[in-house]
Amino acid sequence: MNQVPADVTKSCLAQVPTIFVVLYVWFFSVPSLAQQNLSAEHQNAAEPAVILYSAVWCGYCNDAKAYLKANNIDYTNLDLDVSDDYVDQLEAAGGQGIPYLVVGDKRVSGFSDADYKQALEP
Repeated sequence: MNQVPADVTKSCLAQVPTIFVVLYVWFFSVPSLAQQNLSAEHQNAAEPAVILYSAVWCGYCNDAKAYLKANNIDYTNLDLDVSDDYVDQLEAAGGQGIPYLVVGDKRVSGFSDADYKQALEP
């Protein structure tokens, strides 16, 4: 039977604790993906989702998008020409025309700076 030389065995065993220490420190110091996702959800929970129903050909929709962009508002744009599902969602949300802004439980039909400002206030 072949035996491993004693000096090789000692050097391998000497490195094992170092590897375990490094892995232990890394494992417990890096936040888990679940914790990161919970933190992101918690931050987003404080701010209601902003949804804009629009169409590319709609001038008031373009004004609404420009307003949201100028005010650094993150929003989801649902272009009614892209999917009939968006039309159904618009109607379910109470909208009958575009642009139609949904901010949590607030709704704005059409576009005006004042109405958008009021709807986006916490």
